[in-house]
Amino acid sequence: MRGLYEKEEVGLNEMITREGELDLAKLGLARAKVEYEASMKLLELDVRRAESVSEQAMAAFTEAEEVNKRSPNAFPSTQVGRLKAAAEQSRIELERAKTFFETHQKSNAPQVETPQDPTR
Repeated sequence: MRGLYEKEEVGLNEMITREGELDLAKLGLARAKVEYEASMKLLELDVRRAESVSEQAMAAFTEAEEVNKRSPNAFPSTQVGRLKAAAEQSRIELERAKTFFETHQKSNAPQVETPQDPTR
């Protein structure tokens, strides 16, 4: 009879251990979800900032070109060139921020895998 009780005790201890492991896994998943959501929010803010910078740079370049159409050489060509380069660089940064956001969004979301039932 002693053997039967020992097996039951071992089974109970194993079940308690597995429940503890499951609880730890659930906590780990919850933490990963919070970290992922925070990362996504920061990346979203990066995109919004890049959009704003790009719009401002393009507006400055466009304004300089329009002023030069009305008053030739009001802005030196070197300054217009710098404004154009800044607008292009900010457009590239915006594209980069969007690409990083989209890539992170698609590939890094915490996945929940349902454990297989060992009795099946």
